[in-house]
Formats: sequence, C-alpha cells, structure tokens
Amino acid sequence: MSGADLSEANLIGAILRYADLRYADLRGANLSGADLGQANLSEANLSGAYLHGANLIGANLIGADLGQANLSEANLIEAILREAILREAILRYADLRYADLRYADLSVADLTGAILREAKLRGADLSGAKLRGADLTGANLRKANLLKAYLREANLSGADLHGANLSSAILSAADLSEANLQDATWDDSTAWPEGFEPPLAQVASRESRSLGRKAAPLLKFQKPETPRSAREFKKSYPAEFESLKAMTGGRDFSDALVQELRGKAQTPFQWAVTGQKYRSASQRMCPGDNEVLLLNVAIDERYTPKQQKVLNALREVSRRSGHPVERKPFFTIGWVRYCVDDEQRAWLIEEVQSDVGGVRKGLMDAGFRDRLAAYGMSPEETDDAVALLVPYAERFYEDALGLLFELAAEKGYSVEMLDYADKQSMGSPRNVYTDLPRSMGMKLSSGSKVLPGLATSWKITPNRKRTSRSPKRSSRRPRRTSRR
Repeated sequence: MSGADLSEANLIGAILRYADLRYADLRGANLSGADLGQANLSEANLSGAYLHGANLIGANLIGADLGQANLSEANLIEAILREAILREAILRYADLRYADLRYADLSVADLTGAILREAKLRGADLSGAKLRGADLTGANLRKANLLKAYLREANLSGADLHGANLSSAILSAADLSEANLQDATWDDSTAWPEGFEPPLAQVASRESRSLGRKAAPLLKFQKPETPRSAREFKKSYPAEFESLKAMTGGRDFSDALVQELRGKAQTPFQWAVTGQKYRSASQRMCPGDNEVLLLNVAIDERYTPKQQKVLNALREVSRRSGHPVERKPFFTIGWVRYCVDDEQRAWLIEEVQSDVGGVRKGLMDAGFRDRLAAYGMSPEETDDAVALLVPYAERFYEDALGLLFELAAEKGYSVEMLDYADKQSMGSPRNVYTDLPRSMGMKLSSGSKVLPGLATSWKITPNRKRTSRSPKRSSRRPRRTSRR
C-alpha cells in the first residue's frame, strides 16, 4: 500500500502488521486499536490521524508527519520516529520505551505520563511540550530543546541532558538524580525541584593577562634571533622600538628588562578566555565557520544577588540575539571572531565587539529603559550592574587583540583584520576598524592572504623579523677636491 490514499479511512482495529505504507496518505484516518507492529510508515502523512491504543511496536516512522495526531496510550516501544513531525500530537500515557526520536519535532506535544525510558531524543525539539509525570529514566536528551517544556514530577533520573536547552522549563518536583547536566543551558525562569542546585558550567578557560597595545613589540622577544641591542633592534623594528622607547630609556633589551616591560604593559584584569565556533552567516565574509575568542569575567559573590540577576538576564538577551556568549558563571565582556587559513598560516579577524558598551548607550534611551522595566528589570539596577563592568569593557578591545596576537605568535601565524571599507555596510563602528588596529601596530596593506578578494586589510606579523635592506651604492665617482 505504498503511496496509497487512505485519508479519512475507517481502519479501527485493522491488522496491518509488516504492511508497506511508505508515503501513504493517512490524514485524518481512524486507526484506533489497529495493529501496525513492524509496519513501514516512513514519510507517511498521518497528520490528524486517530491512533488511540494502536500497536506500533518497532514501526518505521522515519520522517512521518504525525502533527496533531492522537497517539494516546499507543504502544510505540522501539518505534523509529527519527526526524518525524509530532508537533501538537497527543501522546498521553503512550509507551515509547527505547523509541528512536532523534531530531523529531515534538514541540507543544502532550506527553503527560508517557513512558520514554531510555528513549533516544538527541536533538529533539520538545519546546513547550507537556511532560508532566513522564518517565524519562536514562533517556538520551543530548542537545534537546526543552525551552518552556513542562516537566513537573517527571522522572529524569540518569537522563543525559548534556547541552540541552532548559530555559524557562518547569522542573518542579522532578527527579534529576544522576542526570547529566553538563553544558546544559537554563535561565532565571527555569523552575528547579525544591532544594536542587544546578551545577555551575564547567568551562575550560585560559586565565590570561593581555599585553594590550604593547603586545606586538613585546612578542618580538619570543624569537631567539630578535636582537637585544637597542641599536640593532631599532634597525630591524623601528616602529616597535619607538613604541617601547619611553619605557626603556634607550637601554638594551636584557631578559630582566623584557620581563619588566611585560609587567608594566600587562592589563590589570585576569581574563577568563574561552573559545567557540561561529556558524551563523550573519556578517561573515569567510566561507567557513569562524573561530571565536571570548573574554569573560566570573559573576561571583563580588556582585549582589540583584546584580547577578541583571547580568544573567543580559547574557540571555545576547544569546537570543545570536551573539557569542559564555555560560554561567561567566559574563562575556566581548569577543573576537576570526577565520583560519592553515595553508597560509594566517588568521583574519572579521569582528571585534562588546555588548557592554551597547547596553550603556541603550540606558540613555527612554524607550530602552521602558522595555527593561517591562521585563521586570529596573533601569537603575541595570545601570549599577553594568557600571561594574565598564573598566573591563574599556580595556577589552586592546586586550582582545593583544591576546589574539599572542595565540597567533605561539603558532607562528600572521594576523589580518578587515578594513572599515569592508565593514561599513554592516553598520560597524569606524574606530574599531581604523584606530584600533593602527594603535595595535597593524598596518593597512593591499590584499589578504586569507581572502584574496579583499582590496586592503590590516596586517601584523608579531614574530617575523623585518629584513633590512642594504644601502644602494652610488654609481658616481667620488669628487676630487684640490688642495691648495
């Protein structure tokens, strides 16, 4: 019966075991109590069908459309529902033990009391789903979307929620014993069981102090062949020498002096530096994914509970805007995203941005303040919390490039950055793509190693010694002077 038109058909109690119903049209069909064990219903259209108490043990429903279908009390043990559409479906008290629901759309579905023990729900969309009292013992919910899902009294013991989105989910009275919440995300609206303390995100970070504006000249000394004589260093690196001159007093660059210079140049802030991937096509010129370097601060007991609440809410706003953000307990001051060309051994910076400055500017706008108030966020409290981060935001741009230069130097890569001519149409601030790279020792040059189509790009090679040109010899003979 592959491809058969059975829409609105009365198939109550029909025996269809092992039937081939691929691509069949069963919209609105009544299959109450039908036996569809081991049937092949892949890509079948069962939207709005009535399958109350039906037997679908081991049935193949890959890619099937079961939107708004009634599957209450149906037997779906070991059924294959991978990538199936179950949006707004009724699955009350259905038995889905060991079922394969990977990447299925179960948004707004009613799964009250359903048995999903050891079900495969990796990447499934369960946003807004009703899962009250559902048995999800040992279920695989890695990277599942449980946004606003209702999981009151659900059994999630031993469930794998690695990377799952639990924002605004209701988990009151749920059993989360031995559940894996690593890399899961949630917000202040997430309701946890009484007495349950969600773990802080374990984020691998590199604790670093940047050399800021002095990064480029000081990184020269990581190369053993860099001349330590002030005179020879000036010949090889005149711009870098001038940058350090006020701090050296013309002294030779001994190890002790270089260490002293690093101490003077280092930022006062200890950054928690993390990395991510940026896969959005928004404002991205490189064909592949960007690498992202995030500079974060820990939101801890130094901040009052109100301030922590405000900063966590701002983090959530940034995340929903598609901006790179780090998880709790970190607050992301800003980020640098760049693409990597291993063949050319070069990195190209596409964007340097901080949301902190944007929030500060927004607080001056009455409309923005009204929107904050509508979300229950006092503009005054927001201003106080963000003011604590202003010193970090003021150092962010120089520190971010300085740290990127250092990472590139460790790998022996050169660094490029987009010119304002390529960022202007994206509404990017002029000074970030003109004054900033210039102050960091970058030079505007023609072309790009990473994106050959660019007319110009800012360039720096932190560890490459400039070759000095030998003076040209004059072809003229020396003029004789007569002696008197």
